[in-house]
Amino acid sequence: MRRITLGILILTLAVVPSAASAIGILLPTDRSLGPMAIESHRVEITITDRAAVTKVDQVFENRTDQILEATYIFPLPAGSSVSQFALWINGQRTEGEVLEREAAARIYQDIVARIRDPGLIEYMGGNLFKARVFPIPARGEQRVEIQFTSVLSYEAGVYRYLYPMKTSGQAAATMRDFTVTAKIDSAIPIQSIYSPTHEVDIARRDDHHATAGFEKSRADLGKDFLLYFTVSPEDVGLSLLTYRPAHEDGYFMMMITPRNDLEDDEVMGKHVTFVLDTSGSMSGDKMDKAKEALRFCLEHLGSDDLFNVIRFSSGIEALSDAPLSASAANVEKAKGFVADLRALGGTAISEALEAALDQPDEEGVPHLVVFLTDGMPTVGQTDTDRIIRDVEDWNERRARIFVFGLGEDVNANFLDAISNANRGASEYARGGEELERKLSGFYAKIAFPVMADLVLKVDGDAELFDIYPRETPDLFHGSQLLLLGRYRDDGDADVILGGKVGAQTKTYSYEVNFPDRERDNDFLAHLWATRKVGFLLDEIRLRGESRELRDEVIALGREYGIVTPYTSYLVTEDEPPVVPNRMGWRDRTEGPWGPPPTSPGEPAWLGIDDLAAADEPMGGGGGWSSSGATAVPAEAAPIAADYERYHALSTVTRSAGQTSGAAASGDDGRRMSEELRGMREADRQQTGGFTQYVAGRLFVRSGSGWVEDGAAGAGTTLEIKYLSRAYFDVLAAHPELSALLSLGEDVTLRVGEGRSLVIRASSGRETVSADELEEFFGD
Repeated sequence: MRRITLGILILTLAVVPSAASAIGILLPTDRSLGPMAIESHRVEITITDRAAVTKVDQVFENRTDQILEATYIFPLPAGSSVSQFALWINGQRTEGEVLEREAAARIYQDIVARIRDPGLIEYMGGNLFKARVFPIPARGEQRVEIQFTSVLSYEAGVYRYLYPMKTSGQAAATMRDFTVTAKIDSAIPIQSIYSPTHEVDIARRDDHHATAGFEKSRADLGKDFLLYFTVSPEDVGLSLLTYRPAHEDGYFMMMITPRNDLEDDEVMGKHVTFVLDTSGSMSGDKMDKAKEALRFCLEHLGSDDLFNVIRFSSGIEALSDAPLSASAANVEKAKGFVADLRALGGTAISEALEAALDQPDEEGVPHLVVFLTDGMPTVGQTDTDRIIRDVEDWNERRARIFVFGLGEDVNANFLDAISNANRGASEYARGGEELERKLSGFYAKIAFPVMADLVLKVDGDAELFDIYPRETPDLFHGSQLLLLGRYRDDGDADVILGGKVGAQTKTYSYEVNFPDRERDNDFLAHLWATRKVGFLLDEIRLRGESRELRDEVIALGREYGIVTPYTSYLVTEDEPPVVPNRMGWRDRTEGPWGPPPTSPGEPAWLGIDDLAAADEPMGGGGGWSSSGATAVPAEAAPIAADYERYHALSTVTRSAGQTSGAAASGDDGRRMSEELRGMREADRQQTGGFTQYVAGRLFVRSGSGWVEDGAAGAGTTLEIKYLSRAYFDVLAAHPELSALLSLGEDVTLRVGEGRSLVIRASSGRETVSADELEEFFGD
């Protein structure tokens, strides 16, 4: 029988942060070994109104040939209930004991110094649990389960749940899977559910029960899991998140969501016109999959819907001269029409769109045009700029045009110009199977309109500006709208939301507050800036470049650390990676930039060598050998993502103002369009390989470290050695710096006018007196 010796300590630390790390680490007592690999990390959260019970199930892997003794470390989030903490190891429940603060602080500092994990620095504080685990079999697994309760923060109808797990280094990824499941049970109807950190799947059983889930193999554990959900008894709920740094205009996000349990008479009918390209180039798999997707859409029409089908090649043919009701007989007639379609002839795009927009409309019924093509116009009007203008003129009744481009011959600027000018969106697919999936998924989202032609008005002292998207989309059942913008002044306000429900106009009023100061939700600043840059780049590529637009994109890219076609992180082999007043940045004002060249002396992507290291085994770092921790460098994936993003956006400047030609066609055009749409609709902060936006402050990679914008060249600096006595003294005196210092072992940051704090991995002062620290920080 295996003998398990346990000693659980609840460590209360001297430094108090906003939260404590919830990433469980299993650390061998043999100090030559690093943390054990996390095979899987699974989290189940049960939320009942404000109470949350969190269950964590972790499996660790011992990849050594020896039986190990280890220490399990699990810091709990601030506000967790210690009385309901429980730990199981191999099914055996274990109790805990409390360690005095001074002893706890010494033990924690020793753990952090040994692991050399700056990601843990941010969470020094709160409660930390420590368990002794023995024996862990050679080449075997160790399972650990933990459960704790916490009370959610709540303000103005918005609940906030945080599972903090930010770490770095060898414990920063799972070997198999990371899974989070949050089950929400609310007495007040649930409206919006939103995560700015992870792409969650949302399933709603009814107005009072919902589940949000995330799952990923070989997942990065370098960021916290943050979940918001809002509650409201209204048919359409509106909730507000704000962020406002000192002495600046504020940022806001409005979340607008219809109630889940709607009666049939609360869902509007819609008028859908399907316009399908049947030119010769659509033959084969493309036509087969397009017809299958169209059949799916026809079979899911609502009983109150109107519809028509128009096919075009060298000419056009409509199912009916006027929209048909979605009766069973008419749907079957349409399916037969679709089944008989053949791919022959040219591409009369202009004539097809004119016919779609010339149909009679019924008052109060939103008209959606679903337009699918795989090519450029070859019959009739072929001037793309003229077609774009004509479509706007023909669309007097404000139909929404949704475009699906298929294959390599479509021009993304041309199709996006049509959809953007007519309140729609564009999707692109390489082949028929991808088209079928995207078209079916799109139709499922717009199947049930709730409110059309939305208008927002704010009655109060706060002034709202720079809101994205610029024009508010329609509201559909099962969806939620996220509006991001800025505000001046502060105070209570009434937000009035109006829109059409059938032939009637309906309004809702919501009481909100725009605060003078709000330190939480700093991710809103980056999301807002990303959306604005996406909008500005769209203006450039569809209407042409101007100095004003280019300068604004560069300014936003610099301030918020956003990849753009004009701001990159390029160096040459004979130049240092420092541009005056801007570390790591190089502005490009003319000429496109392609993939990173390999010839000596040519520009190279900063940090591109890190990508090759992702496939090579790494040691444990700091003299460790490996006990099984993952070998992939944490920065490799963000660096690769930054490069792919820059490469996609470089097509913007090459194709600016061009709606025909090769520059915006094929894979380049598709990637550019998808990247820009992702920016315009950004709802999660991207993790960059070369920039980090932390606590409202921008840091740029410089070598292996991070330098805050404006910190280079400071007149007064204090250089401190990482993990020294002075390092922990700084954290104790200024816990607000923990999130910034968690970036790494080499960090330079501003601490006042003309003063910078410099943390170095292997140099710097190891002791600093309290008086000197007080004088340097101006306390």
